[in-house]
Amino acid sequence: MTTHEFNLDLKWSLWSGFAEFWETYADPAMLPTARRCFENKDIAKAAGDRCIIASAPTKEDRYGAVCIKRGRADVSFCHVWDGLSDLAETLNVPETDAGRLHDHMVKAGLMTTAGDYGLQIDRTVTAETFDQLLLDIDKIENEVIQQSNRAWEQVKKAWMPKPL
Repeated sequence: MTTHEFNLDLKWSLWSGFAEFWETYADPAMLPTARRCFENKDIAKAAGDRCIIASAPTKEDRYGAVCIKRGRADVSFCHVWDGLSDLAETLNVPETDAGRLHDHMVKAGLMTTAGDYGLQIDRTVTAETFDQLLLDIDKIENEVIQQSNRAWEQVKKAWMPKPL
């Protein structure tokens, strides 16, 4: 099995469901390599090759990785928030309560595996075609943004002082 690794910066997003978009921002070998790994027809190499794409758009606070293998992709996308002291300041939480805020985030599952505050989605995506795979992965980015925004609203509701 061969592993092909690429770094991706689509500026405003982690992923695009449209192959044409990749031509502007990605290594020219990335999409054809990912397609070959997905469509691997070599039965003798049951495990097949894999293509790992690490994505971190420079204009956003998200990062992730996609590992494309025959017929599927393992996706891990994160939407990260500020560090603890900045979160506490944003929420008007006294410095003495920052530990409680951290505990709340951990208990609520609002920590990525890298230790950042925010939301992470890990999922395996299967598809009949490579083009459908790209679109399905793109939907996960939208999902992580929506879930993160809902989670942040819940954190604000729980921690921000109520108006008098």
